[in-house]
Amino acid sequence: MADVWVLTNPIDMSDQQLIRTDVITGVLHDKEGVFARCAGQEKPVPLVERSTSFDKRDPLPPGFHLAFVQALNQARQVARKDIQVVRATWSIGQQRWEWLAEDIDLLDQF
Repeated sequence: MADVWVLTNPIDMSDQQLIRTDVITGVLHDKEGVFARCAGQEKPVPLVERSTSFDKRDPLPPGFHLAFVQALNQARQVARKDIQVVRATWSIGQQRWEWLAEDIDLLDQF
């Protein structure tokens, strides 16, 4: 089975990172973000954050943290040969937040 990673989407994109999902021990959420508790780290890692001061996109929908868990489970089922990356994205066409799981090779396009 291949690895599954999460590409974080914090407010400060210079803090963006790839984290292995096997170190995630829990998921926290509020209206402006979904955060992962990771083994060996005190502070939760922002998986996705929305800035109330400059972000014109809608707030994260209720249950978005549960949608992350579902996307993560789907990525684990698909990850047979290829490394899967889960990330939050704003769908411009649909005007909504969503989680995507994709092969790591597709990440170069973003």
